[in-house]
Amino acid sequence: MEDQNNINLNSSTEQQVSITENPTSIQQGPNLSENSSTTGQTLNIFNNSAATDQATSIFGNSTATEQATSIFGNSTATEQATSIFGNSTTTQQGASIFGNSTTTGQTTSIFENSTTTGQTTSIFGNSTTTQQGASIFGNSSTTKQTANIFGNQIFQKEEDDEDDDEEDEDQDDEEEEDNDEEDDEDYLDVLRENHEDDHDDISAIQYEVNIRSET
Repeated sequence: MEDQNNINLNSSTEQQVSITENPTSIQQGPNLSENSSTTGQTLNIFNNSAATDQATSIFGNSTATEQATSIFGNSTATEQATSIFGNSTTTQQGASIFGNSTTTGQTTSIFENSTTTGQTTSIFGNSTTTQQGASIFGNSSTTKQTANIFGNQIFQKEEDDEDDDEEDEDQDDEEEEDNDEEDDEDYLDVLRENHEDDHDDISAIQYEVNIRSET
């Protein structure tokens, strides 16, 4: 009974304080990590003395600037991006995509041309840009290009019309001569037929005369 009385003699507030042996309950949270303040509690996760050292300790770096560079194993931040393409300078980074030593050679390598002016011409295999459009229709000059779309030769059309007229006249003359010869042949045939008919008539009359004279 005396033991029970001794326990009850302590108040509830004194009982909580005596559990952690602290004069106040405010310090109970930080004491979980044996820190003197709440700010030191999170730091203890990585065993760092300051908040700036906490993130760097993830990669084992002594400073925050070396943290990002350690991802690619570079000594400086400027070399970090270049290491993606294995280039020593940032200017060569884009060029290395096409295997060129300079950025100006990058675009030209698409068509394997030595100059940018040769790039477009290589599409049609032409040595000059003026022949590019002509080669689409297989013409030697750009003036014939439009004409070829409709199959017309614009500059030769008038000459072709004159030649066609002369050919038509010659053909008409030949047809007329052929028709005349055919007409002559037809007329001679008619004469021959008529002559044969007349000869038959004369023979018949002569035959009749001869019979009558005999009788």
